[in-house]
Amino acid sequence: MSAPPTPTHSLLRLLAGAGTAAFVLGSAILAVWLLGASTAQIEGLTLRVWLAPAPAGSTVLELPPLGSLAADTHRAPFSLHVRLERIQPDAFAT
Repeated sequence: MSAPPTPTHSLLRLLAGAGTAAFVLGSAILAVWLLGASTAQIEGLTLRVWLAPAPAGSTVLELPPLGSLAADTHRAPFSLHVRLERIQPDAFAT
């Protein structure tokens, strides 16, 4: 039989878990800060995409002037934002 974990062992495991969580959170915030927003051109649509720190993971689709749509889509501590910036009607002409 193995001996039950000692209080010192349990404390070390707790500190290791907290340290790992702090490192992951800090890395995510740093990545969001360094990457910033980007623009994508897709089939006549201009989209602006960026990440923002958030307590719960979500994806937000912004369609000005109609409004926005948000959904809980992931567990990571950031939200993904996609905004429709421009529609080029000529790209859809047949």
